[in-house]
Amino acid sequence: MSVRPPLVIWFKSPPRAGRGGFNGAAEVWGSDVTYACMHGLPQERLSNGFDSGGYGGADVVVIPSEPAARRATIDGIIKESPAAINLFGGFGMPVRQALEAYISRTAQPRAAVFSERPGAYGAPVRRVAKRLLLPLIHRGYHARYRKSVAAYLPLGQLGVASAIRSGWDPATLFPFMYCPDPLSASGTGEGGHPDLRMLYVGRFARATKGIDTLMDAIDLLPTGSWRIDLVGGYGEYRDRTIRWANERPNATYVGPWPADEICQRMLDYDLIVVPSRFDGWNVVVNEAIQAGRAIVSTDQAVSDEMVRASGAGHVVPADDPRALASVLQDAIDDPQKVRGWQQSARLYAPRVSSASVGRYLVDVLDHVFLEAQGSRPECPWL
Repeated sequence: MSVRPPLVIWFKSPPRAGRGGFNGAAEVWGSDVTYACMHGLPQERLSNGFDSGGYGGADVVVIPSEPAARRATIDGIIKESPAAINLFGGFGMPVRQALEAYISRTAQPRAAVFSERPGAYGAPVRRVAKRLLLPLIHRGYHARYRKSVAAYLPLGQLGVASAIRSGWDPATLFPFMYCPDPLSASGTGEGGHPDLRMLYVGRFARATKGIDTLMDAIDLLPTGSWRIDLVGGYGEYRDRTIRWANERPNATYVGPWPADEICQRMLDYDLIVVPSRFDGWNVVVNEAIQAGRAIVSTDQAVSDEMVRASGAGHVVPADDPRALASVLQDAIDDPQKVRGWQQSARLYAPRVSSASVGRYLVDVLDHVFLEAQGSRPECPWL
């Protein structure tokens, strides 16, 4: 293949959750790669170390917030590389401003989009309104962009199914994921703990992370040879979660961890619990797999598809504390099952490395825009 054109990836803010996959693509792209970011990182993410690490071979541009300067910067990026492939992080604002500018200023656009599935969550009135409006909005995105967006990369199989319902041709759809930075964890973590050590890492939030489902499930377990640690520092359920943990003999609130130390610290645990009620792609599953940990996840993490594909744990219905408690009790009663899940995670981990996900993204862009020879790229983690 001849030298690839430049690649511009448009983000709402500098990537962290998916940075490993994007950096993996940038490292093998072979031409200039730019991360054009509509905002900087929010303060709550900066305080948890989300700005640590680098961006591989990509140049990072944070676009000014002042309207005139923003328009000028967006136009400058587009004009500087008119033949570039442009990958946009969703159809929502403010990234849609760049997408609109690109397709209106480019005679033959090379545009692709990756995005999370639309979510109807929040307060009851808000959920009802979203359930009514979101399908119409996303069918509108399809009508507006189907002729100019040649490849759509929804996150996970749930995202692909949502895109098909919105009208997208399955031939244009390629499942994608958020792949975090290359994760390293020295040691196996097989210390022969006398108790089952469980871990929750993430936002203390009800509507998305399902922290209340986890608390209700733990309350169904008899005290015994197990413990659960809760890691996090923000979310609307923060105070309630900390108070709950302080009142339970087998639960401990640990506090926040630096983002780049999560994988290594997971080695002190046996089982990672992901009780998502609604996620776009929960990267804690990625981190657990790279650490070789067993996983119990709900079916609304989206990344739970990796638990199924790997055999590294068990998937339960979301918002079902009894189902979650039942699986956790099985894990407490059968340490050998947990060790088998851990072994499956270690065998599967190379399929979800930053190099693997980055190579897949490059293969998709080559296939769609550069007419690379060969069959349609296959998703490596499914």
